[in-house]
Parts: sequence; C-alpha cells; structure tokens
Amino acid sequence: MLDRTIAPPIHDFEPFVLPQPSSVQLPNGIPFKLFINPHLDLIHFIIRVKAGVFFEKQKNVAAFCYSILSECHPSLSANEFDGKLDYFGATLNLSVGFEYVTISFIVPKTNCKNAFSFLSEVLISPSFKEESVKKQKEIKIKNWEYSSLKTDIRANRLMYNAFFGNEKPYGKIIEISDIQSITPELLTEFYHDTFSAPNIKVYATGNIDDELEKHIATCISHFPAGNRSMTTPQIIFPKLPPKIVDYWENAMQTSLVLCRPCLSYTDQEYFDFEILSTFLGGYFGSRLMQNLREKNGYTYSVNSASSYFADQSVFFIETEVNNDNVDYAIEACFTEMKILREQLADEEELNNVKQFILGSLMRSIDGTIQYMKKYIGWEDYAMTEQSFYDGIAAVQKADVQLIESLANKYLKEEDFTTIVVGKYPSK
Repeated sequence: MLDRTIAPPIHDFEPFVLPQPSSVQLPNGIPFKLFINPHLDLIHFIIRVKAGVFFEKQKNVAAFCYSILSECHPSLSANEFDGKLDYFGATLNLSVGFEYVTISFIVPKTNCKNAFSFLSEVLISPSFKEESVKKQKEIKIKNWEYSSLKTDIRANRLMYNAFFGNEKPYGKIIEISDIQSITPELLTEFYHDTFSAPNIKVYATGNIDDELEKHIATCISHFPAGNRSMTTPQIIFPKLPPKIVDYWENAMQTSLVLCRPCLSYTDQEYFDFEILSTFLGGYFGSRLMQNLREKNGYTYSVNSASSYFADQSVFFIETEVNNDNVDYAIEACFTEMKILREQLADEEELNNVKQFILGSLMRSIDGTIQYMKKYIGWEDYAMTEQSFYDGIAAVQKADVQLIESLANKYLKEEDFTTIVVGKYPSK
C-alpha cells in the first residue's frame, strides 16, 4: 500500500522546447495565432482587445460596454442570443482589466463554423439597446450596493484610488451616479473607438484543420479595420502617506492592504522579486502565513502579490483581521520584512519556495489551453517564450543572499502605505 506520509521524490527539470504557434496576419492587420491540438475537439478562442479601463473617458464605460455584449446582437434579444449559444453548446465569457478586454469563446468543433460566425455578428455590429442598458444598470447598482458593504473591496479600491487619483477614470472610486450616467450612445462611441484591428489580437487552440482555420480567418477579416491604436497612458505614482484609514463603526472585521510602487513586468529583477514575494506571502507556507495565521491566529489568510501595468506595478499585502488585532497584524507584517532584511533565510525554506514556483511555472504551460493563456501574457508586454526559460533559470540560481539583498531593496517599511478599512480609529 502507498505510504502517503512520505512525500514523492522531487525531480530536476529536463531541457525542453516550447512549441511555436502558427501565425496568420489577416488583411485588416489582425494577428491570428493558432495552438494546434489534434486531441482537443473543444475549440478555445481568446480575443484580446486593448480597450480596458485605462482608455475610458468616463468611469465604468469600459466594463459596462464589453460586459453587455451578450445582450447586443443586432437582431436578437438577449434571451434569443443565449438560446443560440446553448444550441451551439458554446460558452462566452467577457472580462475587462486595466489595459485589456478578454473575450473567451469555447465551442465544440462540430459547431465551430456556425458559432464563430454568429459571434462575429455581434462583435462587428453590436446594438446597445436602451432596454438592455437599463437592465444592466439595475444589476450593476445592486452589485455596487453589495460590494460597498465589504471592507476588502473598499480597501482594494482605496489602493488604486491612492495611486491613480480621482482625476483619472481608472483611479476614481465608482459611485452610483457613474452607473446611472451610462447611455447607449456612450457605449457605442467607446466600442467603435476601441474595437478595431490595431487593438485586436485573436488566439485559438484545439483540433483546428485547414478548412476551419480558413473560415475563422475570414470571419476575423471582417472585424473593423480602424486606424487608431490605443496608447497606454504614462503612469506616474504620487508620494503616498504612511497610512490611509477608512473607519467603519459596524465592521465585523478590518481589512488591511500594505502597498508600494514596484518594478515593471519587463524589469530585469522581475523573476527575482517574484521569488521574494512568494517567500514573504505568496504561498501557504510563506513567512506571513506562518506568523499571522499559524503562530498568532490573526487571520485565516494573507497574501502578497503584484498588480502589473504597462511600465510599473503595485506590490501589495492583503488580509482581514479581527478588529482588536489590527495593530498587531500590521506590526507582524513589518516584522517579517525586517527579518528578511536582516537575517539570511534557511536553505531548506528557500528550496521549498523554489520548488513551489517551478511547479507553478510548469502548471502555467500544462496543455495548449494554459500555454496559450501564458503566451498571451507574454505578448501583452512585447515578450516571448524566452521569458519562461529566463524564469526557470532565475529560480534555479536564486540563493539566500539574493533574498536578503532584494528584501533590503524592496521591503523597507518607509516605502509602504498601509490602508485600513474597518473599525479602527484614525491615528
């Protein structure tokens, strides 16, 4: 019988080469990249549009515009559109980030031609109907009312507001009036400004034969050609105060975010910093988890991560604690940073972190679907699959001296702003 008390052996990586997708440049300029997998008859498409919140002139326009597309078929109602997707066995997901909109479409190969043609109809000529906009407003207002009761969401919004400010739509904290002011005309204008060839890339994976590839390429060729590429605005973060407090008298617990500006995705120290971030709070055995959860019971979970933009990032630690333990939790976070600055880590602990990161890297390319998503991330920052090899090399060569050096560079208490939302008096 297998003894589950004994961990399986850890094997070193053997060299391998990532496959290159085939690429087609369509007449309207849109790149179409295919990750062929003859064993996958469920075809996955990702349409990447540079149309995120960075490019909106009014708060909530980008998210509203693209999230409502499933209700904007030029001749069908929302129910009829959903019924047609069900008939094809297709799934459509729409998400909006700071820079990019992601349109994910999954459909069986047997229905792929008709289904993608059907999707193209709404992408080429969406109709933002007054009735659909009104209904979405009601839904978004309800969601706003719910999220406004959550301290963690408020803390996250305050973080971005602190860095980007009220002057920019992507920094302004959304109010009900921002939702109510959305009109079909605003959505139509934003969509036509952004959904054009210079801002679009299309990716697909699955059992795509020549005939299907040609059909999909023809559909994409009918996407608007346009003549304007969206330019990501330059980001200059202001100097923030040491602490931002939002007091909630009736809060059952308090949310904490410790944050600071940090390096870009393309910085030469990116991979090294990711090791430090994981060490501090990026996995279940991290320093912060051991202190705040295992040792002191201040929280159920704590996490450190980075939010990356075009040429900068925000590094943050986030957690929720009992109202009585706020100061203790903040102090514990800075204590762990101080220890990393002043004491060399244990070799075994570093090895555990390295194995965790290497495993995560391998999972990120496990299968053509995951690999395609990873590849898209590289292209977002004008990078290639060489980034993957660089990541493995950086992790393998990392040592405890590197962790100490990075901690002294990036984990100084005076560089952080602490955001507190909950029953905590301003000090």
